[in-house]
Amino acid sequence: AVLDGVTRELQTFLTLGHTVEVPELGTFSLDVKGKVGEDESGDKFVKNGKAVVRFSPNVTLRRLLNNAEFEVVNKKVHPSNSMTDEDAYEISAKLLDEMGFFVTNDFINATNLSRGYVGKILARLVAQGKLEMEKSGTLKIYHKPKQAE
Repeated sequence: AVLDGVTRELQTFLTLGHTVEVPELGTFSLDVKGKVGEDESGDKFVKNGKAVVRFSPNVTLRRLLNNAEFEVVNKKVHPSNSMTDEDAYEISAKLLDEMGFFVTNDFINATNLSRGYVGKILARLVAQGKLEMEKSGTLKIYHKPKQAE
């Protein structure tokens, strides 16, 4: 019941454009983006407004979170790794040697990187002419460039 009351109050004050501080927790504020328009009476309003609620923890909570150890509980969480194009090419060459072709999931499994990041890496290798990509429905199949075969 207490959380429901706090939630209602937060909603009310944020929709009025106020910043709301919750003691011992932090501050909620609203960031609204859009085009400013004017009605017939000259009052200004935001057209096609997009609102984002921002939360800034207070110092005590920030320190607590910065010193906390977090456990990964979702198997889809990947480490925040980066990879050079050379390393990516070596991994793709190994996959090609083993299988003759590979799909995005094969590269993800070999590197433990996120799908979005792997997509960008593979797109760069295709743009550099180091790989060729064919689509079969939604499946992307990577193989050696024809001139390299």
